[in-house]
Amino acid sequence: MTEPSPAHVRIATLFSVLHDGVIARVERVGTSLTLTVHIGYLAERIVPGARDLRVTLRGVRDLRYLPWADAGEAQRPAVDADEVLSGEVDVLEGEVDVNGEVIVRILRSGPCASDVGGELRLSADDVMIHDERGVAHTVEELAAVARGYWAARGSTQA
Repeated sequence: MTEPSPAHVRIATLFSVLHDGVIARVERVGTSLTLTVHIGYLAERIVPGARDLRVTLRGVRDLRYLPWADAGEAQRPAVDADEVLSGEVDVLEGEVDVNGEVIVRILRSGPCASDVGGELRLSADDVMIHDERGVAHTVEELAAVARGYWAARGSTQA
């Protein structure tokens, strides 16, 4: 078992906070990957009327997508993550595996989706989060906002 890096823990936590969000746009520049995440209930609590948050992963490496296998089926081969991210992707949760790698569980939809979902797997050096005004936020801030949202709804979701 590999001790996860603090950056990987923050990234995995962020994707769990972004549960129910939709990755609607992806921009890759060098080893940086910027995701526009539609997550109105959270963005609105930060900036009234907002719909999106921008998540930038820096120093991304080993990005790949592993589709879930059907019951009794062998593990499906990895698919090009860029192809997967070219359509809308629903975020389910994030975690760090025993090897210290980030796993983001997602659902896919649309005519190009050949599977229902799977895992984005990656390593990255850092994550930055910005609201629609360009103001930076920490994972801890977003987690607190999400907890407030779910507490107000009487749920223990976040």
